[in-house]
Amino acid sequence: GAGALLTMCAFYGSAFLPVAAFRSAGDVRYAVVMAVSTMFIFRVGLSYLLNAVTDLGLMCVWFGMAADWTCRTVLNTIRFRSGKWLHKKLI
Repeated sequence: GAGALLTMCAFYGSAFLPVAAFRSAGDVRYAVVMAVSTMFIFRVGLSYLLNAVTDLGLMCVWFGMAADWTCRTVLNTIRFRSGKWLHKKLI
């Protein structure tokens, strides 16, 4: 429990703040696809799988959420450093 809470505190800003920059730059498709994909893979899928294996209940949801935010942080860092989001055309 404490590890999941610490992960969430450490990764919250880097999981969600760069997405605002991407959307503002016109890179909305990446932001939406990344958010929906990580949510279903980690929050839903991993939570369900962990609960089926360990039967820890709500703790599995916290672990899934921590994994989701960690993955978003990694993907956002890669996208930000690549600079691809800077080349999107705004209408």
